[in-house]
Amino acid sequence: MRLAAQAPAGSHSLRGVVFDSVRGAPLADALVQISATNERAYAISSRSNARGEFVFDSLRTGSYLIGFLHPRLDSLLLAPSLRLVVIGGASTQPVALAIPSEATLLMTFCGANAASPTVMLGRVRSTDASRVRADASIRAEWSELAMTAQSISTSPRSATARAGQDGAFALCGLPPDVRLYMRASVGRDSSPALAIDAPSSGLLLHSLWVSPRESSARAITRGTVRSVEEKPIAGARLSVRGNASTVTSDASGAFALPASPLGTRMLDIEAVGFQSQHIPINILSGDVAALNIELSPHLPTLATVRVTARMTAINERRNKHLASFLDDSTIARRRPGHIADAVRGMPGVLLINADASRGTFSERRAFASRATDPGTFGDRIMLGTPRKSCEPAVFVDGVRQRVTTTGDVDALVDVQEIRTIELYRWGWEVPQQFDAPTECGALLIWRK
Repeated sequence: MRLAAQAPAGSHSLRGVVFDSVRGAPLADALVQISATNERAYAISSRSNARGEFVFDSLRTGSYLIGFLHPRLDSLLLAPSLRLVVIGGASTQPVALAIPSEATLLMTFCGANAASPTVMLGRVRSTDASRVRADASIRAEWSELAMTAQSISTSPRSATARAGQDGAFALCGLPPDVRLYMRASVGRDSSPALAIDAPSSGLLLHSLWVSPRESSARAITRGTVRSVEEKPIAGARLSVRGNASTVTSDASGAFALPASPLGTRMLDIEAVGFQSQHIPINILSGDVAALNIELSPHLPTLATVRVTARMTAINERRNKHLASFLDDSTIARRRPGHIADAVRGMPGVLLINADASRGTFSERRAFASRATDPGTFGDRIMLGTPRKSCEPAVFVDGVRQRVTTTGDVDALVDVQEIRTIELYRWGWEVPQQFDAPTECGALLIWRK
């Protein structure tokens, strides 16, 4: 629809309401337009108020087409639709305009896959002139419990979608309440790996920005960190993955992230006394709206309650077979001198000794030598194979440690103090409460 010249005045009025069926609330500030079917060149417009209400006055008797425009339509990949109304007689019935419900959208975009409660909608755009990227490939991966009569195990799952000529995509078949690891790619261009939490049901709206491979453009992103009570949080630490620099929010909660490559990237936020966040953000050049980040406080618990709850949670995870575990009795039998000794032989674990990591030996030689050599203080704990390995995130008593390498863990924890070790080989296996900012997996150490 488009604005046009005003139609000749009449004596009738038309009232109505615009409703967002996805949110279950009136839709404010919608641009409602109406035009006579026999005079399409003429159109008049009205804005919906906070209650979604709109009104047209001075309409002539006749048939009209009516519809509305709103940014929500674009975010839901919906084109404006028109409906026919007839005006005349003693009174005209109010008109109800609406964004379709979640169930309708799921069926529209996913068809046979509509049985899955979650779908991701968005567009793939290029940071180069904000153009859409047609024919982009979008892939999401996650871990799913597989249950048989004999056992419970985890299995990797994935879903893929391809963007249309307008860059729009609908990623169907997603499970609820899981962390999705995803990426968008167009030819040689690709976004970094992103971790996005799927809702319990319904729609996940998120567009993805991809930077051209040859681009060296960077941008500074600004924003504020506040509590749920809208109070500024000073001293919050923020870092963009792939950028080694970390910034700290000032007394007003304001921050300016260092210049980072353009595109959709992961931002890690930590503050003492608050739950950490790991969220995808769009780093773009030009006049971009500031980020507003809200952190929730940590809930204090009594020490005795905390220990009991911790062991209960650990045992629940152990029973689900989601990770490899070592308890204090097993660790004691191994008589480890260092943490690397304790985890030796766990599935997927590879060790690089401290000297090899500084270049004394090749990594291949280092992997081979660890089969028989005794443990060395500061050994790096890696996951994978000698050809392809990565370093897991490290948590001590549930708190992520900002260590340069996993070899630094020996300086934080005495191996004799350890009650339990949990090892998750893949990022999608890590429980959501630990927010491991890595695709590799996590090493969880619990002290006595």
